[in-house]
Amino acid sequence: MLTPDARLPDVRQQRAKQFLDQLQRPVINPQVVREVCNNLLKKSALDEPGLQRWIHDWSASCQVHPDSQAQLNATSA
Repeated sequence: MLTPDARLPDVRQQRAKQFLDQLQRPVINPQVVREVCNNLLKKSALDEPGLQRWIHDWSASCQVHPDSQAQLNATSA
């Protein structure tokens, strides 16, 4: 969200960025992963094996709840 000046970022946005930058592994909500996967399937040339690799790579660099990760892998298989 931008302030009315549109050149200066919102204080809340700055705080959120600072918090995320401090995390060793960003925490991703499983719903975000599902929505991104849906968009990648609809709007890109990514096939199912590519999507599975993407999920695996993303879960290696971000924290995803283990049960949710297993469910995502099973869903895309």
